[in-house]
Amino acid sequence: MSIALEVYEAFKDDANKAQVLASAFERLEGRIPSNVATSEQLDVARMELQKAIEQLRGETHEMDGRIQTQLKEMDGRLTKEIAQIRNEMHEMDGRLTKEIAQIRNEMHEMDGRLTKEIAHLRNEMHEMDGRLTKEIAQLRSDMHEMDGRLTKEIEHLRSEQKAAFARQTGWLAGLLAVQLGAIAALMQVIAG
Repeated sequence: MSIALEVYEAFKDDANKAQVLASAFERLEGRIPSNVATSEQLDVARMELQKAIEQLRGETHEMDGRIQTQLKEMDGRLTKEIAQIRNEMHEMDGRLTKEIAQIRNEMHEMDGRLTKEIAHLRNEMHEMDGRLTKEIAQLRSDMHEMDGRLTKEIEHLRSEQKAAFARQTGWLAGLLAVQLGAIAALMQVIAG
């Protein structure tokens, strides 16, 4: 028998109260999941969990011992490797120091050679500048002379063009007069 039905039976003298209380208990029962464990089931589960925890503690203790052993072995290997790496670094430092000194010497020698080459190039540039300045002055002079010649030639061509134009104009004027005379004669013949 459900709790809601028991409440309804207990308060059936007052039907309204009984109905309200029964409805409330029915809603509460609906909210409780059907798979809720009993206290006995909880005790069994608790005991099983305690047993599993004890077993895990034992396994953890055993695993901790193995891990400690492995850590000691690893610490020994790493200590040896670190010492070896330090020796290698010391040797490498010596080699690099020698190489750096050699490179510095080579750079000093190269600096001297480059300084001489730069001075030589500056002298060549100075000489080239003098030659180019003379060549530019000569080109300017040549251009000035060429400009004078071209100006004279252009004036000559213009005068020849004017003379040719005048001859062509005279020839066209004569041709036009002949054509006008021919047209006038033709008109007299047509009119006559």
